[in-house]
Amino acid sequence: MSSERAREMISSIIEAIGIERFLSEMNVSREDVDAWLKGERPIPFHILSKALKMKAELYYRKPRIARVEAYARSRSVVSTAVFKKMLIKSTIIVLAMLTSSMIGYTVGSWYSSFYAGLGLFLPLTIGLVLILILGLKS
Repeated sequence: MSSERAREMISSIIEAIGIERFLSEMNVSREDVDAWLKGERPIPFHILSKALKMKAELYYRKPRIARVEAYARSRSVVSTAVFKKMLIKSTIIVLAMLTSSMIGYTVGSWYSSFYAGLGLFLPLTIGLVLILILGLKS
C-alpha cells in the first residue's frame, strides 16, 4: 500500500468516526496523526492493520436500505387478517342471533304470543352480548 493511499484511508476513517474516537482506539497522540497525514513520518504497520480492520467494520456496519414494498405488503397482510377475523366474528353473531330467534319463537309459540316475542328480543340481547365479549377480547 502506498503512503498516499494509507493517508487517504486514515483520513477517511477519521472523517467517518471522528478524531477523538480514532485517537482513543489507536492509542496515539494528535501530533502523530497530524504528522502521518502531512507525510512527515511513516505510518507504523500496527496502525495500518488496525485502520484496515476499522475500515472493514465501518463498511460492514452500514445500515441496509429497507424496501418500501415489504412494508406495504406486510400492512396489506395485516389488514387482510383483521378483516378475516371481523368476518368470522360477525358470522358467529348472525348465526347465534338466527338460532336464538328460532328457539325463542318455537318455545314462545307453545305458551302464548307474549313468549313468541322472545323470538325478537332474545337474538338482540345475545347479539349485543356477543359483540361486547368479542370486542373486549380483542
